Amino acid sequence: MKWKWLAVGIILLFVGTSIISATAQNGEKPSLPTSSGHWLYVGGSGPGYYSKIQDAIDNASDGDTVYVYSGIYDDYYPNNSALIIINKSINLFGEDKNTTIILNGIYLFDTIRIEANTVNLSGFTIQGVGHSNAGGTGIKIYYPSKNINIYNNIITKHDNVILFYNINQGITDINIYDNSIVENGYGIGEDNSEHSLIEIYHNNFSKNKDGIEAGYNYSIYENLFSNNSIGISTEATGMKTYIHNNQFEKNNIGIRIYNSRQIHIYENNFINNDAQTSVERNVFLSQCITTHYCLYRQDWKNNYWDDSIKPNPKLITGHWIIYMWVWIPGSLPNSIQIANLKYYEFDWHPAQEPYDIPG
Repeated sequence: MKWKWLAVGIILLFVGTSIISATAQNGEKPSLPTSSGHWLYVGGSGPGYYSKIQDAIDNASDGDTVYVYSGIYDDYYPNNSALIIINKSINLFGEDKNTTIILNGIYLFDTIRIEANTVNLSGFTIQGVGHSNAGGTGIKIYYPSKNINIYNNIITKHDNVILFYNINQGITDINIYDNSIVENGYGIGEDNSEHSLIEIYHNNFSKNKDGIEAGYNYSIYENLFSNNSIGISTEATGMKTYIHNNQFEKNNIGIRIYNSRQIHIYENNFINNDAQTSVERNVFLSQCITTHYCLYRQDWKNNYWDDSIKPNPKLITGHWIIYMWVWIPGSLPNSIQIANLKYYEFDWHPAQEPYDIPG
């Protein structure tokens, strides 16, 4: 008898599993990792489901999850300057990043704005209308937001991909990973401070004007930059920005260094770029005389360069533009260019073979 009831239990278990699977396919609640809060649903056919993403967010509380079924969501609220405003600590999950589309058809407006701590955003195509000063911003993160995770999305056709905005006090724990960032204008970055902590990894950057505009305290690793005008552009100053274990391939410029110093750039692959690097330093003559500013260089180390003559050091050539202040009686001080000189940095020990970059 005991074995008979055991067999019946196993049969019922299989039947129950089949029912749960069929229910999920019919637009009912999906089988996903549990959350400590409530779940709210957008799209689908279940009773009480929302038709607009913002309506679900407005009715959510901190710790809740808003789950969005496949479809095109282009709702716009006239009193907002963004399609979606996340101002609570929630998860916003899409069913499938290829078929769950947040479409911004409003010129110059943001698609998603984050104004809260502890937000997870995943599973969407986040699409603008173009990238010629008309596509707005894909995701704008406002100070003092922190603990933000943006992953497993497709972000495309925006003038700016992700901006960190009004954050002069800094933001921390921003993680951007496993995204496809394709056919945008300017990339991730801008307007962050030395107090920030931003990690960008395992992303695919392709056909953008800039992939990333790196600032202070960026850690950029295990990304693919291909067919961009510029892979990474940086104007950071200091020793807390790291660019390592990335693949730069078939870009017009792999890395553009502009007025940056002491950036750590190591163990990357530079392959078949029109220009591997572009380096420019703008300095005032007084800085070179009174400080050590003109002596600082980047920290290039163990990168693979497909155009280097091994095993010699890799020579990185740039321009050093020197200015000086001029005071004319009766007018404000003015700066004039007095020299444009060749500028050199070195990767003293380039890698002999390309790295196998994970991610």
